[in-house]
Amino acid sequence: MAIDGLLLTTLVWLQMKHFAADYVLRPAWMISGKRNFRKPGAYLRAGIHAVATVPIPRLSMPDLMWIVTVAIGEYVVHFQVGHLKAVLWMTTARLFAVRRRTSFRGWSILKPSRLRASL
Repeated sequence: MAIDGLLLTTLVWLQMKHFAADYVLRPAWMISGKRNFRKPGAYLRAGIHAVATVPIPRLSMPDLMWIVTVAIGEYVVHFQVGHLKAVLWMTTARLFAVRRRTSFRGWSILKPSRLRASL
């Protein structure tokens, strides 16, 4: 039963860390730099995730080598996923580019007639 509680505690801490690193500690310039490898935004975002991850596995993994491995994995995964999401978002936005006449809280409402016209 102790392992279940430890696993749940670790997962809750990782979720809280992820929320803080993605929404609280991320300014707009960091978001805009995710598409470009020459800008530091994506590197810094992934670094924040990796550094914030280091103290959490101390609950369940006493070996420092495993903790460093998890932090490096966190860095690589967050960097690649963030970059791919930004690139795919821009590709999709260009593919379905339509004029924004109607919007709801900043989101463009795509009417079927406009969607067909843009293809």
